[in-house]
Amino acid sequence: VTTAPITYAGPPTTVVAPPVYMQQQPMTTAVIPPTTATSIAPPVYVEVAPAIQIQEKVVEVPRVEVREVEKVVHVPQVQEVIREVPRIEYQTIEKVVEVPHVTYQERIVEV
Repeated sequence: VTTAPITYAGPPTTVVAPPVYMQQQPMTTAVIPPTTATSIAPPVYVEVAPAIQIQEKVVEVPRVEVREVEKVVHVPQVQEVIREVPRIEYQTIEKVVEVPHVTYQERIVEV
């Protein structure tokens, strides 16, 4: 015959809530002792929590977003194109040309 191990419940423990909840009653844990001394079931723990009401509050927090934007800027490029244009230069040359010059001489003649 195998006998089950005998379990005894320990004393009640007290758990202290974080400082944020210290305005309210501290959280406690209670142990309910088993009904018989030879019970196989583990002890039952019941937690009693303080009533907490959570309210959300919207708070705007400034945040800077950095984005990379490409801006197209036209940079003029200078290219030299050589075009030959004739430059007319006048030179004067003296040239002697003989032109006949007719002169008339009038004479009186009797008739």
